[in-house]
Amino acid sequence: MKKVLDIGILTRHFISNYGSFLQTFATCYTLDKLGYSPKVINYVPDAEKPRNELVNKRFGLLKKAFYGFCVIPGHKKAYIAFEKIRKNYLPLTDEVDEKTIGSLPPFDAYLSGSDQLWGPIGSKTYDENYFLGFTDSPHKCAYGSSFGIESFERYPKETIRKLLSDYKFIGVREKTAEDYLKSLGLSATTVLDPTFFVPASVYLDHARQYGAKSFDGVLVYQLHHDDKTVEVAKRIAKQTGLPIKYVTLNPIRRFNHINTIVTFDPWEFLSLLDSAKYVVTDSFHCTVFSIIFHKSFVAVHPGKTATRIKGILKLFGLEERMTDGSSKIDVTKSIDYAAVDKTKDELVLKSEEFLTRGLKEMLG
Repeated sequence: MKKVLDIGILTRHFISNYGSFLQTFATCYTLDKLGYSPKVINYVPDAEKPRNELVNKRFGLLKKAFYGFCVIPGHKKAYIAFEKIRKNYLPLTDEVDEKTIGSLPPFDAYLSGSDQLWGPIGSKTYDENYFLGFTDSPHKCAYGSSFGIESFERYPKETIRKLLSDYKFIGVREKTAEDYLKSLGLSATTVLDPTFFVPASVYLDHARQYGAKSFDGVLVYQLHHDDKTVEVAKRIAKQTGLPIKYVTLNPIRRFNHINTIVTFDPWEFLSLLDSAKYVVTDSFHCTVFSIIFHKSFVAVHPGKTATRIKGILKLFGLEERMTDGSSKIDVTKSIDYAAVDKTKDELVLKSEEFLTRGLKEMLG
């Protein structure tokens, strides 16, 4: 019997964030479907462990006190809740950090991705471990990895080139990343985020465990602290006469809006998203799932990290669904999802072929 090859996945899985969990789930789902045995390397950098969150904040005393008493307790609740979900749905190794990541038993291959793991993290421009710098395995690859930025001036070219030079294949999530790596003499290909590989029915089967949600209104999911997304949602609510609900992971935000749902469960988040009439977001993965679930949505320009959303909208010919907050979008104008799905099927096939071929050539 042919051995099932183990693939160690290094990604930003531990963040208390719907998209971080769902992209990790999708990567494992895809590798399993391709006949491999995926394992998520449970790497949690020491600076990002909950107990160190306040220590690493560059705040004054007053703001640090507010953050410690009001914000961090919510973050800890979210971390604990997500940890239970991760253990239920993700094949995790023992937890490791910068000092212990090299002590794990070796895998047949290592895959970095997907998500924004090559970009700035905390006070660091990048973390070498996310470039698989901790292993000398001859079987390294990347799928869906992202820098999440458009300007690469801060990156030391020679270091990045060296870190990625022994990768057998590199799939990145944005064209900007592909162009940057090619400028370093590296081969890279833009691929779809792995969340597109999982059928909508699979996500909804998990989401339905929360029962049928009936929310015929405007759902808002916002990552950035600004008023643009909220103002866009209010204009749509006024235009359509529908109520607004804000879904968030941060309990402190319930004081900002009356109709706020705090949930630490990504499946419940998808249930709410699927039931909404309209969606307004500044999140990449919320935009992705709006496309997967055929929602009428508006993507609000998030600033420096907009390249991710702009890239995915361009792929599907949906650039007109993005606003900077001032430009108005007629949310009632229907999206031609027959055309979108045709494009999606073609891109999924192309991306899956890239991954399948790369793994076979690397592992034999």
